[in-house]
Amino acid sequence: MNETNVLVVGAGAMGLVTGYHLRLGGAKITFLVRPGTRDRTAGPALLYSYDDGNIKRFEGYEVEDDIAKLRTIPFDFAIVTIDYAQSLAATGTRLLRDLGEALADGDTTLIIGGVGIGLREHYIRATGLPPHRIFNGVLGALSHQTSANLPVHSPTNSDLLRQASVAYRHPQECGFVLDAMYPEPAAAFAEIYGRNGTSCCLVIDEAQFAVMTNAPFCALAAKEIMGWPPACDLVSDEELWPLSCSAQREIASLPQFGMDPATVAQTMTNEMLAKIQIETEIACHPLDYPAFNRFHHGRKVSAQDLLVLQNCLKAGVSSSIPMPALTELVAQLEERRKPQRDVSNRP
Repeated sequence: MNETNVLVVGAGAMGLVTGYHLRLGGAKITFLVRPGTRDRTAGPALLYSYDDGNIKRFEGYEVEDDIAKLRTIPFDFAIVTIDYAQSLAATGTRLLRDLGEALADGDTTLIIGGVGIGLREHYIRATGLPPHRIFNGVLGALSHQTSANLPVHSPTNSDLLRQASVAYRHPQECGFVLDAMYPEPAAAFAEIYGRNGTSCCLVIDEAQFAVMTNAPFCALAAKEIMGWPPACDLVSDEELWPLSCSAQREIASLPQFGMDPATVAQTMTNEMLAKIQIETEIACHPLDYPAFNRFHHGRKVSAQDLLVLQNCLKAGVSSSIPMPALTELVAQLEERRKPQRDVSNRP
């Protein structure tokens, strides 16, 4: 069997966890990192698994910080781990352009590791790669830098956690999710990923993937507005929780996602969405899910989270679809993020 060659763009928490599980499955991993950071990214990397409370030593990978050198390497897959806001920004767009030029002459399949409406179309334009070589994916595990200093809960081994640079938790067996737009490369990647022996890669319908990766940002917005509470407090709020659920249904019903509104109304009830929140928080233990969200969505990718909702709202407006709940939710989130004026020194 030929060794699968995978390029991972970015060696942050998502990149390291994804690369580690692919390496377990026998893939050859190369990380593309920022210029000048090659030496400090070189392995081995230590990852802490909340799943079994052990350190995972990730080694045997390559690191490159010169994108031009990628031209000579025949990659089977490339996974880009920059988020939605970063991808749409000028620096991210230039990176995608350069990446497209480096991969143009091969047959590399590019997997988008970020989420957000219109992101695939942006990748196609920016990279110049043919559409059949680009499809959507997302990490199914939760991962974070240990420098986040999240609360530690039993049975987490705090001594081992401090030794690692990144920690991760699989709330479910699935460690990576792909959409089924192009079944053959998706199935090939899923088979490679699944060789790791600890988690699988799930391939799902395009509409389901789109809804799964856009609508939940409404719940994250409600959490941020409330100050990142536990799930039981979130779903008990008699105003904000129903508003966020209505906004999720509005997003799920956008025409470009292809979901039947009647099906959305039946499957995305307030009660069902509340059940998902509570069960997810339980499944994440001993990772502190509210604290993880505060760190990851409240700090690291906060620009992404708001932009996803704003662009979903724009999509509804452009299709002449009323989205009153999403409009109100976005307004509340934007208001919360306004800098607070210091009135302490008023005369």
